Amino acid sequence: MLFVAAVFAVTVAGAQDKGKIARPHKSPEERADSCASRLQRSLDLDANQKTKVRDLALTRAQKMDELREKYKGQDSARQTWREERMLAHESFNDGMKLTLTTEQFAKWEEQKKARAAKRSKHHGKGHHKHQGGKSDSTGGKQGHGKCGDGKPENK
Repeated sequence: MLFVAAVFAVTVAGAQDKGKIARPHKSPEERADSCASRLQRSLDLDANQKTKVRDLALTRAQKMDELREKYKGQDSARQTWREERMLAHESFNDGMKLTLTTEQFAKWEEQKKARAAKRSKHHGKGHHKHQGGKSDSTGGKQGHGKCGDGKPENK
C-alpha cells in the first residue's frame, strides 16, 4: 500500500512539474458527452439539438484521435496534421451552424473568442509558440474537448 502511494505521489509531482496534472485520457464518447452537456447548459439546447451536438462532437473526437495516431512522432508532417485538424474543426463548425439557432450560434462564437483570448493571454509572453514563433488564433490547442464554450471541462 505504501508503495502504491509513493508511486502516485511521484507521478503527480512529475506531472505538476510540467505544469499539468496527470489525467486519464477520455474516450471520444466521454468527450462528446461532456461537450454536449456543457453546451446544453451554456446555450440552452433542446433535447434534439443536444443529440445532434453530441453526434458532431463524437465525429470530431474520433477524427482527432485518428489523426493523433496517424501523425504520432511525425514532426515533418506537422503542417499536414494541422490542415487535417482544421478541416475536422470546420466540419464541426458547419454542423453547429446548421444545428443551433442564430442566437445560439452567435453566443457560441463569442464563447470561442473569449476562450481564445484567455488562452492567448495565458500562453503569451515567454511561452512556446507553434511553428517557428507563429501561433494560430487558438494557440494551437483547438479541440481538446472544450467545444468552444469558454468553460473548463468537467474533471
